[in-house]
Amino acid sequence: MTIFRLPALLALFFTAAPAFAQLAPQYDRSQLAIGAVYSWEASDGLSKGENLGFDGQDYRFSITRLTSDGAEIESIYGTTQEGRLRWDSLDKDTISYLPHDCSFVVGDCFATMENNGEQIAILTNFAYFEAGIWVHISETTFTNQEPITTYVCGIYDQDSITQALYVRDSELPPFWLRITSGPNAGQSREMLARVTEACQKARPNA
Repeated sequence: MTIFRLPALLALFFTAAPAFAQLAPQYDRSQLAIGAVYSWEASDGLSKGENLGFDGQDYRFSITRLTSDGAEIESIYGTTQEGRLRWDSLDKDTISYLPHDCSFVVGDCFATMENNGEQIAILTNFAYFEAGIWVHISETTFTNQEPITTYVCGIYDQDSITQALYVRDSELPPFWLRITSGPNAGQSREMLARVTEACQKARPNA
């Protein structure tokens, strides 16, 4: 489900999937109410999303982000039934993830990233589920650029989110978000602290 142009849920520092991997929950986007609206607070402002339903191929969602000057930026994205991101579109710019962005895949996962049909990056992901928290460690290698490593940690209750995003070696504070209204809303700041701590522990030399 992702809000970032860098793959939000995308292996570098772990060697094997832990024994608890089989306990990772499964998600079913077909169970979400069509037209349901959600809002959340994030480190860069307020946003809202609407479930647009299944279009025969993907489960589609609309995301509207409110900028600091009050403007609204809308994007549309599509996922598999399991909640794995397949594409997101902002204006006429469409980013595709083939076969998907590796969300909710335990262990190693690989994908390619395309911009309007042209490959722009390779994704290498390792994920595990522990103590109710997903941890995704992703390396995104863009053409002719140094790889970018991100750490995405989150608690996901079917369609609600408490999540933090770190970028390796970044001195900036992590990006974070949590659902504040809509089905299954109500995650506390204590939950946000838990996922932030999980990402801090996953990062080397943190």
